[in-house]
Amino acid sequence: MLISSIKIQMSHIFRSKSSVFVALALLFVISVNFLQNMNRNIDAVYVTEMFDITKTLTLSDWSPVGYFFMQYYPLLIVIPTAGAYICDLNNGIDLYMRSRIGIRNYLYGKVISVFLVTLILFTIPFLIEIMLSAVCFSTQSLGDPSGFEYFQTIEQDGKYFLANIYLNNRIIYAVIMSLLFGMVSAILATFNFTITMLPIFKFKIMTYFPIYLLFYIISIFEKVVHLKFATYYAFILRMFEVSTKKNYLVYIIFLLVLLAISIMITEIKIRKNSI
Repeated sequence: MLISSIKIQMSHIFRSKSSVFVALALLFVISVNFLQNMNRNIDAVYVTEMFDITKTLTLSDWSPVGYFFMQYYPLLIVIPTAGAYICDLNNGIDLYMRSRIGIRNYLYGKVISVFLVTLILFTIPFLIEIMLSAVCFSTQSLGDPSGFEYFQTIEQDGKYFLANIYLNNRIIYAVIMSLLFGMVSAILATFNFTITMLPIFKFKIMTYFPIYLLFYIISIFEKVVHLKFATYYAFILRMFEVSTKKNYLVYIIFLLVLLAISIMITEIKIRKNSI
């Protein structure tokens, strides 16, 4: 029953206009970034004149397109799924699904569908960009957009997250980072969705705000507590960002807490509707 619920609801979300819009928006972003990289390398004669392709990807800190993309990131990750539960309530789909497969299978199917759809939408386009870059540009290029001296670049490369992987195979590093980006996006979207199952959310427009509120609370918390590590999502999620310190253990715990809250809200909703 649960598997059938997931399949049905994933199909419904994927076919929605909001999911198609986000998919096209992401493809447009990586296309613009790819064309910029192609224009930059069109006059290059030697491989040494080309930048490292992983440092010119959309998710790289060196990408101007990536910078603008991250400004709209909190909205983009919730557009496909934020109002899914409210729409089901308004259309009566929730009653139909609950009568057919039960409240538990319906809600967990919805939550898992939100996670998987967001994971796919925010992973596949960036993997496509990596593939296109590897085919069209030289994977042997080692130029650094920073313009630092060679020894400075080598020293800096050893400070990146998962530096050992990056130094041994840059393509695999980019793939791993893209997968992590998709995973984080899925967790954030799932948390946003489960929050919208609370009774205070009556209108679809309100379902887009929880993730913004979460980021705002984090930014205030950073200023009050004077944390020694970055909490701004754009600094954390972009590859090669070194302008601030990062504490990955704290970030992992934070994401696990969001998942735990999502499961807790789902369980409360199930028990309340089972009475």
